[in-house]
Amino acid sequence: MLVILFACSCATVARKVVPVYSIIGLWKGEDRSGTKGLFRFHEDNTMQLVVGGKNLGSGDPDIPFFLVYAIDYDHDPCILTVVGTDRSGFEYGTMKMTVRFEGPDAMEVCTDFTETPPVNSPEACFLLERTAE
Repeated sequence: MLVILFACSCATVARKVVPVYSIIGLWKGEDRSGTKGLFRFHEDNTMQLVVGGKNLGSGDPDIPFFLVYAIDYDHDPCILTVVGTDRSGFEYGTMKMTVRFEGPDAMEVCTDFTETPPVNSPEACFLLERTAE
């Protein structure tokens, strides 16, 4: 009986606990090639994404769709899902990203702008810092 309890307690201890920081707010930074990135996450799960000066969705009245995000904090790194949708609910596409928090005001966001999270692709990673609005 003690062996079973010990095995169960070891399995519980072995699970890595990921500190959870809020993604809400304005984040700015650049990728390894120097391309600038701006990520603005709103409390209503919409977001603005600007890469290399190009607005990829939300925050621009000339863009007919907006970005909706969901973040899964149960993974390390966290999984960020971004969906481009219009007001009728039509989905234009989905991007999966990974998010690794480096503290409450710094994070690394990696993406290859596809439906699968990137794997070991450091050139597609943005090092971002929380910025005052």
